[in-house]
Amino acid sequence: MVGRLSTYEGPADAIDRMRGEFERLTDELRTMNGFEHADLLVDRDSGEAMTLTLWDNEAAAEASAERAKGMREEVARAAQHEIKSVRNYEVAMRVGRLTDS
Repeated sequence: MVGRLSTYEGPADAIDRMRGEFERLTDELRTMNGFEHADLLVDRDSGEAMTLTLWDNEAAAEASAERAKGMREEVARAAQHEIKSVRNYEVAMRVGRLTDS
């Protein structure tokens, strides 16, 4: 599994616009081959934000790269944020919540 972590900086009062734009794009994101999961992490005090998308494998992450770039730009523009970094990482371990059986 591969995670793509993107970081953003901008006005704190625009975080809700970022969330709205990210939400608008979720249906398209869900249809992308190899897509697994996405999170939007925000710091409402500083205006910093991160998106984390998870992909089945490196090939799926690479195949999504061009459209993902456009989506990041749309999200950033809607919230007057700057994209600070974009990096792919191998997901070496993932821990989930235990469920009652």
